[in-house]
Amino acid sequence: MLVLYSALTPYRSFELHNLFGQLLLQLQNGMRKSSPHARSYILGEKVASYLANHLEQLFDSGEMDRELHYHFDYLARCLKQYSGMSPLQYRHHLQIERAKRLLKHSELSLIKIGEQCGFQDNNYFTRLFKRQSSYTPGEYRKQYQGVSRGFFLDKIAYSGEQVWTC
Repeated sequence: MLVLYSALTPYRSFELHNLFGQLLLQLQNGMRKSSPHARSYILGEKVASYLANHLEQLFDSGEMDRELHYHFDYLARCLKQYSGMSPLQYRHHLQIERAKRLLKHSELSLIKIGEQCGFQDNNYFTRLFKRQSSYTPGEYRKQYQGVSRGFFLDKIAYSGEQVWTC
């Protein structure tokens, strides 16, 4: 890095920035691995991944115990440290985010979307969705489905032709 700095050109400046970024990443990874919180951070990531992969199934803390080989209370503490949420809060967050994506980008019924997000009771799905987004699922779809498609077809009254507008 010192050699690059001594003969600084625009290209060498880019190389220097690149090397410095790599150095920072290596330092960060080394600190993470040697940190006393490294195991809990890694377990927090595993719990988050487990919850994301099991959204459609009913939540079972015993199953999580068996699959991740740690007591549920410890796993919950690790996830809380990793994400700031309890396992149930994190699961609900993931379910609602998946529901938002499906509402924006699919024509599935609200009941089917609730089922695909792991909700057996459509009323519970609606209440939880409204609590987290301040919209019911139907209101959310009406509000955001057209926006997510990117473009709208408008008719220009005076010429009768159709144009795409943002």
